[in-house]
Amino acid sequence: MELKESNGMSIIMPQKVAYIIDTLYERGYEAFAVGGCIRDSLLGIVPKDWDITTDALPTEIKHIFPHTVDTGIEHGTVTVIIDREGFEVTTYRIDGEYEDARHPKNVEFTSNLKLDLMRRDFTINAMAYNYKMGLVDEFDGEGDLKQGIIRCVGDATKRFDEDALRILRAIRFSARFGFLIDEDTKEGIRSKSHLLCKISAERIKAEMDKILISKYPERLLFAAKNGVFDAVLIKVGDHLKTKDGENTIDNIKKLHRLYLDSENVTDEKELLAMCWTLLIYDYSLEDAKEHYKNLKSDNYLLKLSMALIKSKTETLLEDEYAIRKMANKMGVDIMPCIFLIRESVTKDEAQIDYIRRCEEIFERQLRNGYCMELKSMNITGTELIQAGIKPGKNMGDILRHLLEHVLKNPKDNIRENLINIALEYESKNLH
Repeated sequence: MELKESNGMSIIMPQKVAYIIDTLYERGYEAFAVGGCIRDSLLGIVPKDWDITTDALPTEIKHIFPHTVDTGIEHGTVTVIIDREGFEVTTYRIDGEYEDARHPKNVEFTSNLKLDLMRRDFTINAMAYNYKMGLVDEFDGEGDLKQGIIRCVGDATKRFDEDALRILRAIRFSARFGFLIDEDTKEGIRSKSHLLCKISAERIKAEMDKILISKYPERLLFAAKNGVFDAVLIKVGDHLKTKDGENTIDNIKKLHRLYLDSENVTDEKELLAMCWTLLIYDYSLEDAKEHYKNLKSDNYLLKLSMALIKSKTETLLEDEYAIRKMANKMGVDIMPCIFLIRESVTKDEAQIDYIRRCEEIFERQLRNGYCMELKSMNITGTELIQAGIKPGKNMGDILRHLLEHVLKNPKDNIRENLINIALEYESKNLH
């Protein structure tokens, strides 16, 4: 694989991307890898996706490559399939008038790469590259990468008028890379943030998700203080403008550190749910539910975050039985998240030590295989019926009695013991 240097920084394209570009050149067209994949490569980050731009028209792209999918052909995008892997190939284009602060009414195809790059959001995303021509950087995106600056291509207010979601994208890139936002772009954010009310809740949440789990979530403070949330997420924005908001961000940053050190919480979806929980930690359950409803949140985030908010009222006791009871009530699977949340919002070192001792009690009981929920009990309703217990509505009472017994006496979680306890309970209470 050929290696091309750009002022000391390397761009290495996957073979399939190079093949698509080379094939288009062989047919007499231009083609470049473009956008985020170039940005990430120059930062030393392995890109997740490689987008390609070309002066070939969509119909010509479809004619050249045998396996394609019309993913956005009205806007010039065709997905080229190479060995079952898809790559978006888009014709150079000029966007028409924007009507909804999000999408162009129409696009016009062009043969001029610079005109295509001019319509993009930020300079760091407006670079193109191929092995033949090298780096095409009309707006000094490489310089902004080196200086750590987020800057709009051209007039910032125009870029945000075209697509208001770019406001949150600017915050997101700043949060991801730790870059500063240049003054003209800041002013554009301040003057156009009201347009975010035109953006769907799903798209706003998607950008917020990425900001919350980014390396620099404190960029949310900049967003709030510059009016980004005045038209959406109003209550969150108002909170982040206060001293308590700064404390919330400190808690989220602390959670990130704890998550990286945790052996029990390793799923990024759990991290995201915990970050959202800390962001709205002082909400009532009703307000929290309404918040997630407005965001059109997925059920996983809704359920986990609501459970974590409910857990605020649970007293954490340094006692084996109390820990088992809490795990049964709140859910064994979310207990590690509860411990991380508790530690994230706690400043007192003695209290943090207490939380960690409680967590060790929980983990030790897990290692010992102690039962903390119904599904971990070594008996089922069917087995109880087979042992002589009468089926019916009383079965639920018997199972709850057995679970309470093994929560108090974990070593009794043996099938034979449970059958005897169930028979005795039925004899005393259900006849």
